[in-house]
Amino acid sequence: MSDGKALTIFEPSDNQRAVLSALQDDDYGCSIVSACQAAGISKQAYYLWFDNPAFGEWWEEQANRFFRRQLARVQRATMI
Repeated sequence: MSDGKALTIFEPSDNQRAVLSALQDDDYGCSIVSACQAAGISKQAYYLWFDNPAFGEWWEEQANRFFRRQLARVQRATMI
């Protein structure tokens, strides 16, 4: 659906990718603080990223992709 605005592709920073990797490498089992520490940023910086709607959309899509892959893995493991 288009609202007439030009679409721009969000390009995450290295730090944003590092936090995402830290969370996903631990299957989202670690805290935001731990993920931020692993990426070398403050949790305040992490929360400020969400002021950018494009970041929020990208972040949500990355989480959705991760959990879709995990669901598929679980479904394959439960097939007899």
